[in-house]
Amino acid sequence: MSSRALLFLCCAFFAVAVDGDVGTCRHQNPPPSWLTTTGHGLEGWATAGVPPTGPNFCLQGSENKTRLEVDYHINLSRSVVLEQRRLNVSFVNQNACHNKDPRITYCVPFCAMPSLQAVASLKALTSSDPKEVAEAIHAELDKAKDWVVTVIKVNFRAVPQAHLDVQSFPDPSWCSVYIGIDTASDSYLFEIQIARILLS
Repeated sequence: MSSRALLFLCCAFFAVAVDGDVGTCRHQNPPPSWLTTTGHGLEGWATAGVPPTGPNFCLQGSENKTRLEVDYHINLSRSVVLEQRRLNVSFVNQNACHNKDPRITYCVPFCAMPSLQAVASLKALTSSDPKEVAEAIHAELDKAKDWVVTVIKVNFRAVPQAHLDVQSFPDPSWCSVYIGIDTASDSYLFEIQIARILLS
């Protein structure tokens, strides 16, 4: 990344279709508040909170950690419309987050709650390890038993393979932050997702 940051080109459109089921997550289970993220060209990922083994939070990925699908059954606070975006990699400086730390060279939030955006951007600066970041964010959440965190590390050198297909709800129970960090010792790009899921 050096002096250039990553720009994910965001195309937002409304969608009602959902990808196929993953693990024990069954999208036909009510209420209709499922979100799915698929990713390609990745370097790894980690989760914190409820294990992603179902029935309301599932993750399946390739053995080499370059592809994944993650499903969330969101505990919505109100009725909202599902949005879907495809994100691809290119190089431009853009920081739309509240955190203007100069090490953040790229940041685009999709969060209804500014406090979730703040904790995601702050903890992303602490480590390039997705597991450390996921656990640090989860430790900050109130009522953590029904909150989950997924941190996906995107390979910004995998152009044009690297992309994410992300579904979102504009709801306080969901936050997604795309953030590129450039420090003296490391450069990395995370997709951070914070979700309040239904508990069975």
